[in-house]
Amino acid sequence: MKLTKFFFVLSFFLSLATSSGQVTVQISNLKVGGVAVTNNTVNFNGSSSLSISLDVNLSTFNGDSNNTFGNTYIFFKASGSETETQVGFATNTFVVTYPPFVSQTTYTSTRSFGSITLNASNFFASGGVLYAKYINNNNSNYTSSNISVIGGTRTTPSPQSNTICCNQTIRYGDKPGTITGSNIVMNGQVGLEWIVSSGSPLSHDDLRGSTALKPDYLFQTTTYKRKVTYYSSPQSVSISSPVTITVVPTPIMSNTIYTNAITMGDDSYEIREGSPVQFNGLGTYVNLNILADPFHVADRSDALVNVEDFQWQYKSGDSGAYWNDIPNAVLPYLDGFTMPSDNLSGSYYIRRIAKYQGISKVSNVLKIVTVKASDSNTVCCSQLLEAVASAGFQSPSVITGSTPVYSVNDGGYYASPSSVSFSYQWQQQSRTSAWSDISGATSMDFLPPAISTFSTIINYRRVVKVSYWKGFSHRSYVTYSNGVSVATPPGGVRSKVGVEDKGGIDLDCAIYPNPTSSVLNISGISDVLNINIRMVNSLGQEIKMNFVNKDKNLISADVSDLQNGVYYMIFEKGSNVVLKKFIKN
Repeated sequence: MKLTKFFFVLSFFLSLATSSGQVTVQISNLKVGGVAVTNNTVNFNGSSSLSISLDVNLSTFNGDSNNTFGNTYIFFKASGSETETQVGFATNTFVVTYPPFVSQTTYTSTRSFGSITLNASNFFASGGVLYAKYINNNNSNYTSSNISVIGGTRTTPSPQSNTICCNQTIRYGDKPGTITGSNIVMNGQVGLEWIVSSGSPLSHDDLRGSTALKPDYLFQTTTYKRKVTYYSSPQSVSISSPVTITVVPTPIMSNTIYTNAITMGDDSYEIREGSPVQFNGLGTYVNLNILADPFHVADRSDALVNVEDFQWQYKSGDSGAYWNDIPNAVLPYLDGFTMPSDNLSGSYYIRRIAKYQGISKVSNVLKIVTVKASDSNTVCCSQLLEAVASAGFQSPSVITGSTPVYSVNDGGYYASPSSVSFSYQWQQQSRTSAWSDISGATSMDFLPPAISTFSTIINYRRVVKVSYWKGFSHRSYVTYSNGVSVATPPGGVRSKVGVEDKGGIDLDCAIYPNPTSSVLNISGISDVLNINIRMVNSLGQEIKMNFVNKDKNLISADVSDLQNGVYYMIFEKGSNVVLKKFIKN
């Protein structure tokens, strides 16, 4: 008996827990032309249109604002397989009922829809449905039961010829020609979709709604069919015979691109909003023997030539975006490209097309994610931790962050201060890793952990999420602070003036004169384009400096405006770091 009671009580609470997050949606007080409907069916009865009214009742135990803020919609479908059509909309305000009037706190809302027009031409004789749907701020959907709609005048469309053409053979990584097809009249009662039944293409222009198809560059043999759906009751489908695009070896030997942006892994990179990016590509050659015979086995004696031309392309990360040629971008590299300002997604993709005698090969695709900066989200400061005999290295100091300034302008809408909130997330990055969240680092300021090894540089930044309400809609965006670094000297050398702080790193350079009052020269750098050069003061704060190339092995900087004191030059190349100290007098 005790076990039975325990099971009953447990089941009761489990039932409450399961249902507490749900919203019950019910339609009541349904009328057609002012006359109450009792059989849950709307019947045109020969009329070309009807005016209906109804109430939508919502009920939930979950009072979270993201659940009780939302909108109610009225939809219909001519048949169960068709897409829904919206015919009604309303925002919601919930009221609260507390025990003992109900078993537990309940939130309810009722919205009346006084005049909804339905046209008989949109419905078949049977199979139509009408229903209500509630969508909360978390984008969770809750739907009512269906109301049947019958007596429509829409007729079943006649079948049309569905043929496509033609088979093709292309080189690996090349772009096929357009797959054409018989014309399909799209009159609102016919749907068209392309089916990729085998292979793995990169992308397509659109797999829905177009009678012809332009496949993107392919790396393996791929088969296509075209599906035509007739929205009738019952629904019917026509599928075309297949078209196969066969892929054979290409004479273009390689086409790989890379960038100097910060890696996020998996060919994704990060840059500051509005910043240009440098893209480069490896050497690309054409094997003339494979050009003549696709199945020739490559040999070291084969004749090789350069490709004739390149074309760089970009595509925004927005949904439904297409690849676009970048004007005049026909060199092996792409210098200083900035994504057009109409990009909404905050990301874009880059690729390069190599061309030779009518044959093309697409490169790998790089994803560039732009991070939004904000003047009101700044952190300070970089730190250089000196070696301490008794304790290894100095302990890092707190990295302080500015207090975000309230400022929200959403399409001309200015959020009130009371509706704006901020949350913080600190991130870190090393020379060999992408930016990543630091667990538990969610305060305005951050104390970095101690560093126990030489030649270590850890970068830090703060992500601020700005949340606010726009009417009944909860919105947010994020900003990224400047980056600061916490570093230790390389190789165990304590940065004495005149000592070359190589620490065994294979990067040889010299700075002179030291001390200096005006010009600082840096010589002995043979790969200056691939070396990151920075200047910091004794507090680790980075000093913006303009370096001028005097020749391929000598660069100079005018330091006459610096305050007198000790400064450091930091040279980074891959995982190698060299630190040089100089005195400004």
